[in-house]
Amino acid sequence: MNLDKLETSEKVVEVHEVVGVWEFRIDGFDEKLRIKVYRTSNRDFPYWGRANFWVKSSKQASPYLAVNSQETIQEAIIEALSGFLLFHDPNDPDMRYIPVDDW
Repeated sequence: MNLDKLETSEKVVEVHEVVGVWEFRIDGFDEKLRIKVYRTSNRDFPYWGRANFWVKSSKQASPYLAVNSQETIQEAIIEALSGFLLFHDPNDPDMRYIPVDDW
């Protein structure tokens, strides 16, 4: 499917395709971390992964959620997973996991 053709339709602001959802069990995190990968009309970096939780440790000023576009599906998954794991600290008493409302 050519997303460009859909995006140029009248009144369509953005279009993306859900490629898949990957689930992870993370040590020290009771929920399932899910990463949804989207394909967009960006020709150079068409894939982006989005986790279902924001993560905030006591070292952060605000919660974090990785959303950088990537060249491949695998890179998009790795980007979203790495972003979560970067701040995930099960030993931090102030650790917070915030569900993403529109995930």
